[in-house]
Order: sequence, then C-alpha cells, then structure tokens
Amino acid sequence: MKKIMRTTDVLKIVQFSRSTLWRKVQSGEFPAPVELGSNSSGYFEHEVLEWLNSRPRKTISQK
Repeated sequence: MKKIMRTTDVLKIVQFSRSTLWRKVQSGEFPAPVELGSNSSGYFEHEVLEWLNSRPRKTISQK
C-alpha cells in the first residue's frame, strides 16, 4: 500500500514555502498531489522521497 503525505508534512521535509511547492508542482519540477476528497489532497510518500533523493548534494569546499 502506498503511503500518502499531507502537504504540511511534505513542507517540513522539503523546507520550502507552500507557494514555492505549488510553483514547482505547476512547472513539473515536483510530483503532483493526488486528490483525496473534494477538499483534500496529498502526495505519495515514495514520489516525494524519490524527488528528494534525486537532488544534487552540495559538497563543502576545502580551502
């Protein structure tokens, strides 16, 4: 069974604002939410985690 995350939980993980999340969804940079009911939606946990793991890691430059 696929786990659904609410938007507030997604925002805690990805560390950006609700409006930035929405812009990224609209541009296709972030997985789209699924409709759960007439007034609710959520994100598949595995899609959020896959997106997060696909992000490049920054390395600390040594002087």
